[in-house]
Amino acid sequence: DLKGILRNSLRASLYRVYLNYTMESRNSVGATEMKTALMQDVVEASLCYTHAVELLRVLIRLSIVISVTLGKNPKAWWILLLMPTLMACWIRCRGQSYLAACDAEGDCQLCVDKFIEMTCVCFDFVSEYSQRPQMNEYFNEELQKATRTGRIPKQQIEINNKYFPKWLGPLFVGIYIATTADMVVEGSISIGTFMATVSVLRSVAGDFGDVYKVMMQFNVLHAPIINLVDLFNRATDVREGKAANRARRALTKEEHAKVDGVKGGITEDLIPIKLVDMSFQWRPDSEPVFSNLSIS
Repeated sequence: DLKGILRNSLRASLYRVYLNYTMESRNSVGATEMKTALMQDVVEASLCYTHAVELLRVLIRLSIVISVTLGKNPKAWWILLLMPTLMACWIRCRGQSYLAACDAEGDCQLCVDKFIEMTCVCFDFVSEYSQRPQMNEYFNEELQKATRTGRIPKQQIEINNKYFPKWLGPLFVGIYIATTADMVVEGSISIGTFMATVSVLRSVAGDFGDVYKVMMQFNVLHAPIINLVDLFNRATDVREGKAANRARRALTKEEHAKVDGVKGGITEDLIPIKLVDMSFQWRPDSEPVFSNLSIS
């Protein structure tokens, strides 16, 4: 279960990083964003490896089929070169629009999740002020907005994109038959080679359809990966905590050295309790309530 292992590893790593966030980083990441990252983005990002393996398998198959076909029928080089060129141009042109549609759907879904979270947190306020009908209307508006601006445009692009690989094979088979039928009649190309090339063109079109599906899946994974990279690289207080821990250990070691020679009682009980250079403020950007306070 490679996908499960990758998924759990990413979740554990992101959760550990979140626990080490600074105050500014925690304030900039809401509960909904972190929940979406842990439960959805991680699942989608864990599919990258399997998609890459699938893409490599199809590309190796294509290279072998095209190489063998060119060895048997070198005159078919132009059509075998034109098919991947058109497919690459189609992926390039339509991939950006599909990526934008996926991002729009994700943003709409995030807005709905935030609205649900806000309703749960502020339910007492909604109930006490009799705002249930209004909240229900707002929620329906959010759902309609998510459908109009997110889900429907994405599905339209998916439907339009799905038919292109299906049309590509019959189109090029027809072009090849129309341009090489005279050669078969003249005898410059054998009927066996001609039929084999037609079969290869159909197979190659199907393989390019698989390549297109995998590339579109990679486009879908773009936004989750960008989000995870951003969350993994937020500022943490690990270095500050490490420095404070080492300072405490050094101070404890010094105090132990002072009382090690004293007899009677537990060593830790002989170490005086004192607070040195204490500071406190309500928020990171607020004025400190007190600072540099020492108590012994």
